[in-house]
Amino acid sequence: MEQTEVNPSVSSQTRSGERLKRGRHTKSNGPKKRQKTAYAGPAGIFSCFSADGNNVNLHRRSTFSRERKEEVKSIRRRGACLRCRILKRACSGDDPCKTCIVARDATANSKSLMWMECIRPSFQAINIFNNESRVLDQNRFQTILTDLSNSDVYLDLHIPFALNADGASSHLSQWLSGEGSTTTFSLVGVFSCSSNTKLLQNALDPSLARDLRLFVHLTTHLHTTGMQGGYHEYTEEDIQIVRDCIGNRLLTALDPLLRPLEIEASEDRLGRLRSLFLLLLGTVVGVRYTCPEASEANFAPGTELEAKQDALLRLLCHYLIHIGRATAMIDYTGDDKILLQKSRMQWDKPAAFTWSSRHELEMHYRIEPPADWIVSSSENESLSSIDIDLSELEDLTEFTQDSDLLKCGVCNSFWTLLNENGTCHDCHAINRHTNDPGLFPSNLMISTYDDSAQDFSFDSYSSLEDLEGLEMPGIFPLSYETNFDDALPSS
Repeated sequence: MEQTEVNPSVSSQTRSGERLKRGRHTKSNGPKKRQKTAYAGPAGIFSCFSADGNNVNLHRRSTFSRERKEEVKSIRRRGACLRCRILKRACSGDDPCKTCIVARDATANSKSLMWMECIRPSFQAINIFNNESRVLDQNRFQTILTDLSNSDVYLDLHIPFALNADGASSHLSQWLSGEGSTTTFSLVGVFSCSSNTKLLQNALDPSLARDLRLFVHLTTHLHTTGMQGGYHEYTEEDIQIVRDCIGNRLLTALDPLLRPLEIEASEDRLGRLRSLFLLLLGTVVGVRYTCPEASEANFAPGTELEAKQDALLRLLCHYLIHIGRATAMIDYTGDDKILLQKSRMQWDKPAAFTWSSRHELEMHYRIEPPADWIVSSSENESLSSIDIDLSELEDLTEFTQDSDLLKCGVCNSFWTLLNENGTCHDCHAINRHTNDPGLFPSNLMISTYDDSAQDFSFDSYSSLEDLEGLEMPGIFPLSYETNFDDALPSS
């Protein structure tokens, strides 16, 4: 059989021409790519494995210990801080992390870079209200939520700004930037009444304003009164579940609202930022009353829940300060740490107000007592029924200075109301003749026909029916200037 000799050059040219025609390629005159040369290893060794089964020159990943694995999991669970995400660096997971410590030391005496806390930028990662173990029946939950939402809060205080986002945000931001600023009204009352819905409804979802109002009210109500006043038809657990559900809805809504693209897409960017400032401020107030320990100056988290509370408050305050500066509402040139402490601690006024509930919710604003003096209010407590014993206070002068209490000219006690003679109700009762023989005021000298005087002292008006064996022809009120002998009736 004859073998046909094939010219290799012709064969290669034909194949090359077919490739050109089929793919319409042009021949490149550039430098040819260098061919990879396969170097043969020693005898008996393959590309990956040795003949005896042992790996050769393979990259081995070090095995983590159990402690290191748990540490890595916790860091991944917490997520990188905001600075490490922007710089695309590995976050150490500390609080503050190593990158933030280096940045803080490098910019300690410089204002060229914007101040930034070491924070985790996701509200869901530090959500303290997402408690899935406490579940309430959906029908009962909607009933309670509707009932509480329909109840309004009536204020007996003056709001010193217009009920719009511009006026409210400008006034409230001064509390953070102003040195030595004082509060002249209750911020809790502003956010708890239905008037606050006008502050947010134009730029944000109206449902957020309703949720914020109920969230601030429930957190402050539980903080100041517990379950002693109002809401007797619901259990304490019911109120807490509703509070947690509304807080969870607020934190869930904050994440997308604070995205830069979401803010830039708004037509009224400045108005939206001012409304976000008020929304964050109201949430800070509610969280401040939910976990009051987290906003103390030397607070050291000891549990995972306390660490979440601290991180949540810091993140809210970070966005609050950032938006305040971006809108030029906060013009603060001092230490940023002081500004952060103000944003965390400014809003807690534990005894500056009381709740009372009959048919409607009613909030009464009182003078501000010492910070460690917290008064619980009952269901029937109101502004006129609060009985404050000033003698029990250690520093009476500090408590009464710059207040609206009036001093009785006879007994030197402090009262909210005095008569036209400048005397209190008790002193006026002593100097007033009563025609009712069934009741007599306290501390009266009572005379009978046997020419003997007896002193009966009572804490309140008492009935004479309990005084058996005592003849009572009449009651003669005595003034401080009248002699008792002159007041005896003539026989």
